[in-house]
Amino acid sequence: MAKPGKFQDRGVYIGFETKNLGGMRCRPSKVEGSVYEALISNWAGDSALGVGGDLVMPFLDVMEWAELSDRDKALHASVSQYGYKTEGYIDPQAMREIRFETDMAFADPILRMRAVEELRIESVDSQNTYFEILSIFARKYGATIDNRELKYVSRSILQQLARENPEDVLRLTREITKAAAEHGEITPETLSARLDFYSSFAAPICSILDKDSKERDIGYLSRQLGALEDLMDRLEEFREGTNIEISGFITNIQENADKFLDFAQKQASAIQLLIVDDRSYTHDDMFKELKKELYENRMHIAYALDGWEQHYVGWKKLQNDSQETKEDFIIKLFRVMPQPTREVEMVSIGYDMSGVGSRAGTVRMMHSWDSESEDLELKNRVEAGKFNKSALEVVNSDRRSKRQTERSAGRDDNKDY
Repeated sequence: MAKPGKFQDRGVYIGFETKNLGGMRCRPSKVEGSVYEALISNWAGDSALGVGGDLVMPFLDVMEWAELSDRDKALHASVSQYGYKTEGYIDPQAMREIRFETDMAFADPILRMRAVEELRIESVDSQNTYFEILSIFARKYGATIDNRELKYVSRSILQQLARENPEDVLRLTREITKAAAEHGEITPETLSARLDFYSSFAAPICSILDKDSKERDIGYLSRQLGALEDLMDRLEEFREGTNIEISGFITNIQENADKFLDFAQKQASAIQLLIVDDRSYTHDDMFKELKKELYENRMHIAYALDGWEQHYVGWKKLQNDSQETKEDFIIKLFRVMPQPTREVEMVSIGYDMSGVGSRAGTVRMMHSWDSESEDLELKNRVEAGKFNKSALEVVNSDRRSKRQTERSAGRDDNKDY
């Protein structure tokens, strides 16, 4: 079994709506003559679980593999064009923007409305993120000068002040810049520019910058993390009344997901420390280096959460379905859930995920990941243009996780932030 490589080896979740392509991933091609290659779950071959391993094929050949919907044809074309433009580069944030642009132009009214609503929410995120970043600096310099008013400022306090008396927000901002100028070796003008940069940069992850907060409402990556926490919470609730086999699947899924959650939150914690690093105020070259590190950390969060949300919304859709249907979903989730890459494995060395999840590594075209031998059935199906797999459809929800308190308590015991 091929072990997972890095995030880029695992590929990026595409977001196709066509049946059974929902979990397909895309990554830079490992062979000449192709920009991208697609990673597809194969249910036709043999394996210990009775299903096949992941398969890899040129991304352009997906058009021969399945009859895509009109929207997915447009998305396929947009991704391909992006690949030629960037010479094969792709990441989760870029893919998300491609999906939005496609949905705004080609999708049915529901998907179009979903894209419009998400963009509206993001505009609100930017304002709320500014308050979050401002409160971080307020607490930092409030503690430095022992200013009680600044020391206990929070985003919610600033939001309330903005609603009731915006002048108070301006007054606090002046107090923060004054404290920074006196004790942080930074001019008010520089701090203002830093606040603008940090609020723009942190908008996708705003709600997870504060590791003590249980809110996941601001920032699309924050909401993705909340969706994963909530999925694990829902599976824990479902565990009662299941047999020992299904309970074991749930345990393995939760242990795997917790690794991704811990990884993402540690990256967010590191970002918060970098944001208030005084070196970024005293040396321009150092600030450039810190910005590079900040972007890398945020990208790691995007990669860690990439592809999990589809499983959350898939489970949400089954809330009124039978016990058997839900158990089938859990077994399939165990099979196709993202597998920790090297980056994530560094968080908790020793946990063995071999045999489950999406694999990434070097494999020849039209070969199975499990046996690394040619999959003749796959080859014949591609050539014939046949496609008869079943798929999970997804819906949206905003329910917050219940397992955060337990996980936070566990991290506090270790104190490795």
